[in-house]
Amino acid sequence: MVKLTIFYGQPKDPEAFEAYYSGHHIPEYVDSGKLPKLVRIDMAKGVPRGDEAPPFYRTADLWYESPETAMADAQSAGGQEAMKDLENFATGGFQLMVSLVETKEGATARNAGTDMKLIGRDFEGAV
Repeated sequence: MVKLTIFYGQPKDPEAFEAYYSGHHIPEYVDSGKLPKLVRIDMAKGVPRGDEAPPFYRTADLWYESPETAMADAQSAGGQEAMKDLENFATGGFQLMVSLVETKEGATARNAGTDMKLIGRDFEGAV
């Protein structure tokens, strides 16, 4: 499996981020089927530790069967539109990472590894 992770920086207006993310971005690009090779998506919101903000506001893990299927979606019209749409709400910037995922079940899961390659760059301040 291949996982494309989007790390979202702290937005300037979290309420506006959430409204756009759940009200437009996810329905328009995930629920609509514009990323037809997508197997599943996991979305997480960072939790503060005391007064300390998490290093990222949100993450989104987009799962694919192979690097080829991930690339096909990324290069498709829907994938290009989804990336462009990030400018409309990711005011804290974002980073991308692609991982080749190895899963181990049970007690051996503590030692599971992944082969990761950073393919994005920090866009903080670019939007």
